[in-house]
Amino acid sequence: MLFKGIDMPIIYSPVHAQTIKSPISHNISTSNQLTQFTHYQAITYFRIIVKKKHIQLPDNFFDYLNIFESVSQTVFPPVIIKSIDKSLFSDSAIKQEEALFGFTARYFITNIDSPHTKKAISKELLASGLPLTEFIKTFLNNFSKIFKVELTTDDYLTNYYLLAVQLIYYQYIDIDVSSLDPSNSAKTMLNQLELNQITSL
Repeated sequence: MLFKGIDMPIIYSPVHAQTIKSPISHNISTSNQLTQFTHYQAITYFRIIVKKKHIQLPDNFFDYLNIFESVSQTVFPPVIIKSIDKSLFSDSAIKQEEALFGFTARYFITNIDSPHTKKAISKELLASGLPLTEFIKTFLNNFSKIFKVELTTDDYLTNYYLLAVQLIYYQYIDIDVSSLDPSNSAKTMLNQLELNQITSL
């Protein structure tokens, strides 16, 4: 939808999105999710190949993305790599594009990773000692304690993964989507006491 009325990414894609091998192992089970994923692929390839625009990630952002990549690597298929203008995209730039694609696909498409992959990523994040991973650990531990939520090891790792994807995205991509929630569900679902506890935490 980013280019609707301006450019048509799917038309300009070198190969129709559905015929290109997925760059990331995924656990997509619904046709709606698959459509979202193929559109996201098409927009990404369109930006890289046709628009020739590439991103530059801060080193500390790439530190987090590398952890996701170490568990489930994102690799653009050969037909895409061959179509990229190597005079504009170094090998390092392509690796950053792949890592960003893998991470943002996780953010935009629910449950793209299998339960096993989520837990493996969480373990690597927990072991990394990076600032945001430590914050997430503290937050989840304190949240569980304050709200008396008992989590199994599997539940802890799954929730850690979900928080990590959200908070890393907010930290580095920094898009405030709160105004898009017409129900303002955070306030309607929680009473004032709970809101105060969350604010304090």
